[in-house]
Amino acid sequence: MNDLPRDPSEQDTLDHWPLSSPPPASMTEALAAVEEDPGDEARWDALEDLVEAAQRPDVVESLYGRLLAGARDRSVAELLGPRAVRFHDEWSGEPETLERLLRLVLRIDVGIGWAFERMTMTLTMGERWGELLALYDQALLATSDLLRRREILDEAAHVAKDFAGQPDRAIDYLWQLLQLRPSDSALASSLERLLEAKGHHRELVRLWELRASVLEGEPSRALRLRAALCWVERVDAPEEAVRALEPLLRERYEEPTVVATLEKIAAHEDYPDAVRSKAYGLLETFFEGARRESDELRVLEGALGVVAADGERIRLHRRAAALLEQHGEDRRALDHLARLVPLVPGEEAAAAALRKLGERTEAFGPVAHALAGAADALGEQPRALALREEAAGLLCDRVNGRAEAARLYLQVFWAEGAAPEQARRVGERLWRERLLIPEQTAELLPALERLFELGPGEEELTPEAWRHELLGETARVARSQGSRSGRCAPGSFASRPTPRTTRRSTAGSTRWSCSSGGNPWSRRSRTGPIGPPTRRPGARIWSGSPRWSPRPWATWIAPSRPGAASRRNLAGKTTPSTPWRSSTNRRGRPTTWSASSRRPSSKRPPASAAPS
Repeated sequence: MNDLPRDPSEQDTLDHWPLSSPPPASMTEALAAVEEDPGDEARWDALEDLVEAAQRPDVVESLYGRLLAGARDRSVAELLGPRAVRFHDEWSGEPETLERLLRLVLRIDVGIGWAFERMTMTLTMGERWGELLALYDQALLATSDLLRRREILDEAAHVAKDFAGQPDRAIDYLWQLLQLRPSDSALASSLERLLEAKGHHRELVRLWELRASVLEGEPSRALRLRAALCWVERVDAPEEAVRALEPLLRERYEEPTVVATLEKIAAHEDYPDAVRSKAYGLLETFFEGARRESDELRVLEGALGVVAADGERIRLHRRAAALLEQHGEDRRALDHLARLVPLVPGEEAAAAALRKLGERTEAFGPVAHALAGAADALGEQPRALALREEAAGLLCDRVNGRAEAARLYLQVFWAEGAAPEQARRVGERLWRERLLIPEQTAELLPALERLFELGPGEEELTPEAWRHELLGETARVARSQGSRSGRCAPGSFASRPTPRTTRRSTAGSTRWSCSSGGNPWSRRSRTGPIGPPTRRPGARIWSGSPRWSPRPWATWIAPSRPGAASRRNLAGKTTPSTPWRSSTNRRGRPTTWSASSRRPSSKRPPASAAPS
């Protein structure tokens, strides 16, 4: 049962049927008999016969209205409703009373066909389109019969579109009708025109997709393509467009249009990365199947700008590098491998391919940076230290990136997992090649100290010369940094002397010391300390090496005011064939020491001339 009226005041109007005056006495007995049994048609006939004599039809109409208002059963409505309408047509003819009776019947059951048809006719004659459409809506809610629904929807859509001026309601009715008649092309065309006129593009795409689902072959594919283009151009829904274009691309339908639309979506920077990545993936598969490698490569490089997952990026870099190498574009292939190696730091094959391309193209900068990136990804593993050392070597030897190479060498040098031999090798290179720039010199002195602790390697032929030279460099660095605390190296001049060097250095009144508790540049003598030492360019001292080569000669750091004992010591440590000469008198004036520029003899010196 469905209540037709919605307004409470209208409900009161339907339920109340007052009389202007009491019924005549001649009709009282017949009225009581009908009220006692409303289903007895003989009693209704007897009551209606008395109306002509009494001329009171309003009494019978009021009784019909009151009984219909109180009825809740369809059988009562079907029995009393037609008699009430027929009696009204014979005696009254007032449209308001007729409408009230029809509404009472439809309130009991809106599916009573004769009452619905009579009511729609009444509302149409009165051009009451809003009420008519409301009646259609209630009838649609009450019926489930498909044929009946089609009839109601057809009438409702016609009224809404052509009479009521409500295209949105007409679109709604046509949509429901098209669900029941999807193959009706005329109906679809009518709905399509309405949707285009109102600018309802989403509903228009839904219409095309619905029609494509019931059509086959070329018409179906054409509608799907129109829907995909509308998703992009009018609705701005790229995700839906990609979903619609995917089957069309597999079917190779209108390839130029489909491919161009996918490329437009993939290149649009405002679209979500997931949608663009999906479009790139479809294009990559298509171009790979069509063997269009140049287009595939373009798509791969574009996809790398939107793909976030490492696994997918690894696959894209591998494929792009392989294609470029096949076409002889080694430099571009190198760039992809340089991005690939940090993503797969533990894969030696990728690193080997990178080194090979780097040698071929002589582009060692990307190789070094890629190896350093792979080392950063591995952390402190032994492979990471080896990659870092290799990268630093390339930067230093092939790229002229000394500062960055020094940074990498220092990371290896101070790493906890670095082997002593590796740390010694790296530290000696930092020392020998002077890789640290002025901004990094603060790290040099601790590095030299640790290098001294590590000591020379087994391949070093002159370990004492190596230590003396390192101590001299440490002293120079300490002086350049303004260090006056005696911090030269863990092993000092006084702690690791050779016997003969000790005797020579203490023969006079001066003895040099570099202990941790005092000033390394003070001379202990009867007269007290003197000024800091001064490097004398070109001066060489004999370090006790058994081989006669440029390597064993260490830089001599002489005092500012050498005394006689110092000069004797100095004379005993010079090259046998190169005597020292003093350019000053013997009164203690400032003296500059110099030596002949003649190179030492290549022959091994006599044992007496080479103190240990």
